[in-house]
This record gives sequence, C-alpha cells and structure tokens, in this order.
Amino acid sequence: FAGTLFATGALADRFGRRRILLLGNAGFALASLGCGLAWDGPSLWLARAAQGAMSALFITGALATTSLSYPATVPNLRARAVGIVGVTGGAAGEFGWRWIFLLNLPICAVNEWAVRRVITETRDDAGRPLDLIGVALLTLAIALPVQALLHEGSAIWRWSGVALGAAMAVLLALQQKGRSQPMLDVALFTRRAPLGIIALLFSISAGYWAMLVYLPLWLQATYDLDMQSTGFAMLAATLPMLALPPLGVRLTRVYGWRANFTGGMLLLAVGMAALA
Repeated sequence: FAGTLFATGALADRFGRRRILLLGNAGFALASLGCGLAWDGPSLWLARAAQGAMSALFITGALATTSLSYPATVPNLRARAVGIVGVTGGAAGEFGWRWIFLLNLPICAVNEWAVRRVITETRDDAGRPLDLIGVALLTLAIALPVQALLHEGSAIWRWSGVALGAAMAVLLALQQKGRSQPMLDVALFTRRAPLGIIALLFSISAGYWAMLVYLPLWLQATYDLDMQSTGFAMLAATLPMLALPPLGVRLTRVYGWRANFTGGMLLLAVGMAALA
C-alpha cells in the first residue's frame, strides 16, 4: 500500500483522478473477492497485496477528488467532507473472516455507480513523471525493517534489516533531491508543520494502531475469549472511530486544529496508561 501510494499521485495527474479512482475501486473489489475465496495462506497474502496496491489507487483518487470538490476557500465544507471520510474509514463489521472481504463487493458496486454519476474527470498534463526507482527505494525502506522486526532471528539479523531500511531511506532522499519534479519533496522534512504532523501520525501508529493488532491476541490468551467475544470486546476501541469524527469536525471549527490534536493525543495517552 505505502509503496504504491508513492506512485499513484503521478498516475492520477497523468491519466486522470476519476479514472484512477474507478480503476482502484474495481481492482479492490476483485482483490477482496480473491481474499474471500482464498484457499491457503499464500493465496490470501497475494490477494491482500493486490488489495493494498488497489486501495492506494482508490485513496489517491478519492482524496484528490475531495480536495478539488471542497477547496480550501470553503474550510467548513472541506472539514465536513473529511469527517465523513473518517466515519466510513472507521466503520467495519465482523461476520466471520471471509465476510470481512466479501462485504467490500456491494460497497465497491455503489462506489462505481456513484463515481460514474457524480465525479467529472480532472488531470494535470504537466504533472510529475512516474518514478519507479523511487517507488522501489521507498518499498525497501519500509519492508526491510518490518520484515526484520516481525520475524524471529538473532539481534544481528534484526538490526541489519533496520540498518538496510535506513540506508534505503537515505538513498531515497538523495534520489528525490536530485530530481527536478520529485514525488517526495525532501524539503518538507525541514519545516515545522510537516514534522509535527509526521510526529503525530507516527505516535498514533506506534500507539493506538499497534494496540489494535495485539489487544485481541492478549484478550484471547489471557481471558480465553473466543473470536466472537474478542470482536465484541474490541467494539470499545473501534466504535468511537465511527461515532466521533463528526464531533471532531465541530470541535476543530470551534477550537482549531492545534487544540484538537492536543486533546486527542492526551485522551490517547490516558487510555493507553489505563490499559497498561
């Protein structure tokens, strides 16, 4: 997903945001069907990889279309649109693992109908060129440390993977800096606001999202809960993602982004401390 996301902006500029949105939606539907029909581990992993690539296409087209439809000159409408995106991103159901994927099919069908009916095509003929070397470097920079940290092995093996990933990140920065139209503007990492957003997103990823991965395993191992009971218990962590984005939009309009970020991170810290 992350590696493909790096290239999809250039693809959307060149071939059209609506076209990339439709391609990502159709590809995600087919990949979801492949997940739901998977017969073993490798077939599921391959379908999941296809899901990641297609979701990158879909999300790039969707966010670009949202930005064009709700420009910064109407911040209230844009904030409301982003809040709706947050609601749909937090909504999920669990009716057996295959249905997690198969439920995507009717949603993708509605997406197809709505996009063709409502969205007009836009493109930027002078957009950035596709940078396959940059995509490869970014993918390696992410995949090598993750592979090393998630699998058992000696400390030398793990730190070698982390070091190789860091080396790929440095090469990526140098490669992007030398391009006239980089897909990743390295100068962003020298500005306070982007660095603050990066720190915010990293904190959420390392804290809340990591907790969502490991908390179900802990509930099953410690309290001997079955999968259905564990899924019900996890509603305490997932239902707020469905209910709170519209409230967050209103709070942002009243108190501003800085106060909203600070309050959200404080609540996250209190919740993690209570869990610990």
